[in-house]
Amino acid sequence: MLAAVWFLPPYSSKGVTRDFLIRTNRNAVFRVNTNELKRFEIDLSREAQKKIGTINNALLVRKLNMLLVAQGREELGFTEFEIPEGAWLHRVARYIDQTNLLEIFERPAKPEPPLTTQSHSCSKIYYGRVNASNYLFRTPQVRANKKLWENFKTISDTYRTLLSYKINIDVLQREMEETRNKIILYESNLSEQVTKCAFTYTALENPNIRPEVILGGAENFTGEMRELLNANIKL
Repeated sequence: MLAAVWFLPPYSSKGVTRDFLIRTNRNAVFRVNTNELKRFEIDLSREAQKKIGTINNALLVRKLNMLLVAQGREELGFTEFEIPEGAWLHRVARYIDQTNLLEIFERPAKPEPPLTTQSHSCSKIYYGRVNASNYLFRTPQVRANKKLWENFKTISDTYRTLLSYKINIDVLQREMEETRNKIILYESNLSEQVTKCAFTYTALENPNIRPEVILGGAENFTGEMRELLNANIKL
């Protein structure tokens, strides 16, 4: 029902949970009307839709959430640890970042408005980079030097790759911590299951060993019974 109105990831996409759908319905996460998105995409040029290089989707989700917060809008409803389907993510990214502040695409869909006292931090950073670029390429000699341009491009590509690896570390550390917690949980469950099974086996071996006997304290649960139960647990 929600997908009939709002542009949502495929139902099988990671992170599309009941909680996400409820938050979408309550307008507690970013959402865009499907028809509105299609109207926006009609006028996009090829360059405005073409991504620059390989995009790390975890990094893209993190940047989009930061941009949405800076713009005073709700976050995606996904994090870099729970990434939605890629095609949906890139279409939403193009719609959210229409002026290409994050430099994900080759061309902006529309120009960034001039700076004002109300401009958000991402816009200020964008114009800071524009001014820096204008300063660096202010002379004809620099603009005409192909080797220098290639060096700048290499620096940019290396920086993007570095950020991708850094966020990969964050994701892997999160997965490692979740795996450690699962190990602790399974070890605890295994110990409990072994104890229960050993108690059942011991009760069959010695009908006098019953739950109420153990709960009754040391007087009822003799040392001989305890040794038998511990031996069966070890087995």
